[in-house]
Amino acid sequence: MEEIGIMCYINGEMRTGSNGLEYDSGPVKCIRVPKRIKYAEFHARLCKSLKVDRRREYLIIICRCPSTINNSTHYSPVAVADDKDLYSMLQHANAQGPGFILEIYLHRHTLHDESLSRIQSHDTLDPNPENIFMEETTSRRQYDQLSSHVAG
Repeated sequence: MEEIGIMCYINGEMRTGSNGLEYDSGPVKCIRVPKRIKYAEFHARLCKSLKVDRRREYLIIICRCPSTINNSTHYSPVAVADDKDLYSMLQHANAQGPGFILEIYLHRHTLHDESLSRIQSHDTLDPNPENIFMEETTSRRQYDQLSSHVAG
């Protein structure tokens, strides 16, 4: 199965530089994922690789998406929050050709106390942190806020 390389950055800040989106720290980890991976599995792999406790935190994922403007490469922040976003990101990487490595910036987000209590009490909601993450109604707004902060 074909895989795509992804350079992961975490524990830093996104900034706007001369060519668009930049990160103020070096990469932490490079991983390879199948082109057809689903979001929940992708998020789980990231957490495992970066030693993020999925019971207490989830990762907000921003792709550093390259585009060519006036013969120079410009990078824009693109939120990756679900299967559709992930599919688009991986298709973009695949279109760049062999050897292309995606760059993603990761922001740790602590689960709310209510989400933690649902996990710990195993009440009627699914105790799987990935499913609780998908229930978070604020996640898309948080992605948008991070993206607009960097773009602005």
